[in-house]
Amino acid sequence: MEKQNNKIKILFMHPNLDVGGAESNRLSVLKNINRDKNDVTVCCLSHKGKIAEEIEKIGFPVHCLNSSESIFNIRTTFF
Repeated sequence: MEKQNNKIKILFMHPNLDVGGAESNRLSVLKNINRDKNDVTVCCLSHKGKIAEEIEKIGFPVHCLNSSESIFNIRTTFF
């Protein structure tokens, strides 16, 4: 019998992952998150940046939608 995955799925979404307060905080959280209990996905809307590079260095893939950061962009809203 296959054991079920009971990890909590978490999606962290950012407009971009350049250096900033929220982005630096995200890196800090990811450095200390329990990987055995959490299944983490990191995504940014427009482009990766310095913090994305640091997140990838600690083993989390960063997905980038290469879209607009604007909340008025209908494509971004329903992506």
